[in-house]
Amino acid sequence: MIYSADKEELLSRAANVLSEGRLVAFPTETVYGLGADAKNLNAVSRIFAVKNRPKTHPLIVHVANLNKAKSISRDWPKTAEEFAKTFWPGPLTLVVKKNDDVPDFVTGGQDSVAIRIPAHSFALKLLKLFDERGSGLVAAPSANRFGGVSATRYKDVEKSIGRFLHAEDLIIPSASSEFGLESTILDFTSEKPRILRLGALGRKAINLKMNTRVVLDEKVVEMRKMSGSLKIHYSPVTPLFVLSRERIDKLLITQKQSLSAKIVYYGFTSLAFKSKFCEQIIAPISSVEYARTLYSLLFELDDQGFNRMFFERPPETIEWEVIVDRLERASSKYKGLNYETF
Repeated sequence: MIYSADKEELLSRAANVLSEGRLVAFPTETVYGLGADAKNLNAVSRIFAVKNRPKTHPLIVHVANLNKAKSISRDWPKTAEEFAKTFWPGPLTLVVKKNDDVPDFVTGGQDSVAIRIPAHSFALKLLKLFDERGSGLVAAPSANRFGGVSATRYKDVEKSIGRFLHAEDLIIPSASSEFGLESTILDFTSEKPRILRLGALGRKAINLKMNTRVVLDEKVVEMRKMSGSLKIHYSPVTPLFVLSRERIDKLLITQKQSLSAKIVYYGFTSLAFKSKFCEQIIAPISSVEYARTLYSLLFELDDQGFNRMFFERPPETIEWEVIVDRLERASSKYKGLNYETF
């Protein structure tokens, strides 16, 4: 259910729901999370069921403070300490060796655990309160069906997974997420930190603040199961194609006479092509604003009955790399379709 009340009552109720072994979909500064007590097998099992998520894919454990994070680690490297003190609370997830306090059913049987302290005020207060009333460990992937678009608004959570939740579960109402993309995941289980998932905290921001440069190791990502690491992920229901503006223009002009299906174009400049069957939406030129609104836009476009979505390919720069990554994964599901056939 969607639960509405004053903030203190809402926090108390959410903490109690977690303690009772129920699920809470709660807002963070990245995307909505679907949370459960990480020590409760039945509760965590319901996360996998609601999301239709393979149990071999580990969950991120959210905690209230650095000491709590270190308490579930078998090995806390100095570099992890430096990153945590610099970027927590915030959109960064650290992967470290786990100890026996973290059940294997949370980590997909892996000997490491992904940990995050969110910066969102409600999420952080909830974690602090649950630390007093429960285990203080909240396992929480994104609050959407596995492989689909992540939710950044409570109405998108309701649309994606609402029918799979029980009456005793909660969806916390909130404004849209600040960043609109998932957290960046860094692996600290080897000698040098490596990016396992590009996310809201960009590589440029990390490298500017830290002495240690981080790299994206595609081979490691392919070998390890990790949130958001599948090549096909974040997919809308409507077929999505990511092409250059020139290619989209040429395609649509060529197909103009036979075009009878409703399509949408999302790009940085208008197309020369004009048709009553093609809606054009101009995208933000800011990568930050583009990221913040991407998932909510995909939910909205899915509701409008388009036959195809054509997105202009963003710049291949470090500022846009996470958006390029998300669009590549979101469109991979439709690579086998002929985008020239409407």
